[in-house]
Amino acid sequence: SAIASNGSAAVDRAGATDSRLQPLREALPGAGPLGWVTDRNDVEHFYQAQYALAPRLLIPAEPVDGLDLPPEPREVARWAAAFESEAALARTTARLGLRVERPLGDGLYVLERMPGS
Repeated sequence: SAIASNGSAAVDRAGATDSRLQPLREALPGAGPLGWVTDRNDVEHFYQAQYALAPRLLIPAEPVDGLDLPPEPREVARWAAAFESEAALARTTARLGLRVERPLGDGLYVLERMPGS
């Protein structure tokens, strides 16, 4: 049925996100708030990332389409990022006063706040 196949596709996407974000799970503290920056601004991707990185609480750096959670980037010390585009990463980190602390490959990064930001 269409419902079963749509549900199955969502599970497949969540599993793929979970596997892709494994390096972030290993590189970041195991709990607490974590800033989240990405070039995919959709609520499904945000929830998949939140699930994959739990029990950390993801705080989006910018509004997420379909998510009623205000961004609070100044409250967060540690940042995780997933980007498809290095140009988008460069634009976004410059705008938010962040810099790459450690690249993890496959478009994943640990970020830190730039001094004075």
